[in-house]
Amino acid sequence: MFLNKLKNVVGLVTLIKMSFLLLVLSISGCGGNSTKNAPPTVQIVDVDSSTPIAGTVNPSNRMFIVEADISDVDGSISSINWSILSDQDIELIDYTTETVQFNAPLIDSDEIDLLVLEIEATDNRGSKTTDTVEIDLNDDLIIFIPLTSAEKGEEVVINALIFGRKSKISGFNWAVSSNVEITLFDTNTDTVSFLAPNTSSAVSEVSLTLEVSFMDGSENQIFNAFVDLLD
Repeated sequence: MFLNKLKNVVGLVTLIKMSFLLLVLSISGCGGNSTKNAPPTVQIVDVDSSTPIAGTVNPSNRMFIVEADISDVDGSISSINWSILSDQDIELIDYTTETVQFNAPLIDSDEIDLLVLEIEATDNRGSKTTDTVEIDLNDDLIIFIPLTSAEKGEEVVINALIFGRKSKISGFNWAVSSNVEITLFDTNTDTVSFLAPNTSSAVSEVSLTLEVSFMDGSENQIFNAFVDLLD
């Protein structure tokens, strides 16, 4: 009787051990071939803007270039997509690459024009990572003085065209740079005027300079202005 009970106990223990071993093997078999997928790494690394000026000012030609650094340590990047999360109606160029471009006109205001740009990268196993950047589109200042012409003896008005945040400017100072005797009016504003030399003068051009100072104490900038005098 005792031996039979002992055999039954030993058999039960053996059965439990075998069941436990099979369970462990089953679990390890299910997960043995799977690996954890690391999501892509995404970081916006550079925001640059440039405004080509040729003859006339065209703020809509101001091009922004935004670059991201993207990698995937355990696979590859299958797709990239840039998008705008704010309200601006701006067309993105090359928005499926690491570097996106877009045109953004300057507005004649001191208000912040905040664009929120997002990039999303997806790896070959479907994991996604995003990064965003906020860009104040109105944080630039462009000053341009177009070429002016006037009849001799007439009043000449020169207007410095200013785009962007004018509150960055602390002062203006116009001066005559050519060897001609004229009197300037409103020299401490963005618009200066003077009476052009009369018809008997041999002067055919008047050159002025505009010195602009800034609120942040940065170095003053000098802009040239040219007026062709017509007979």
